[in-house]
Amino acid sequence: MKNKKPYKRPKRKFAQAKEPAEGYGKNAWRKLDALVGEFEKNELHKVVDFEKFNRIAIVHHSSAIEGSTLTYEETALLLTEGITAKGKPMSEHEMVKDHYGALLFCLTPNPSPKERGTLKREITPKH
Repeated sequence: MKNKKPYKRPKRKFAQAKEPAEGYGKNAWRKLDALVGEFEKNELHKVVDFEKFNRIAIVHHSSAIEGSTLTYEETALLLTEGITAKGKPMSEHEMVKDHYGALLFCLTPNPSPKERGTLKREITPKH
C-alpha cells in the first residue's frame, strides 16, 4: 500500500463583506421608504395574506425536503380547501397536513393547557 499524503483543503479567497446599503448609494433609505410607501398605497397587505402565504410556503418546502412531490399550489389547495391532488400518494398529503399541524403547534404563543392538549392530540399519532 502506498503512503498517501493527507488531504489538504485548498485556500479560498472570500469576497469582502459589503455594508448593507453599499451599492444603493446614499439615498438607500429614501428609496426604501418610497417602496414601502408605494406598497402601503397599493394596499397589498389587504389583498395578500402574507402570514398564510408564509405558513403554506414553509410547509411546502419542508415537505419537499422530506420527499413530497406536491407542488406549492397542490399544498395550498390541500391546506385551505382540503382538496387532494390526483395521482399523488396519500402518504404525501398526510405528511403535508402533519407538517402544517406541527408548524401551528410551534407558532401558538403560550397555549393554555387545554389548547396544548388539543394541539398535541392533533399532531401526535395514536398508538
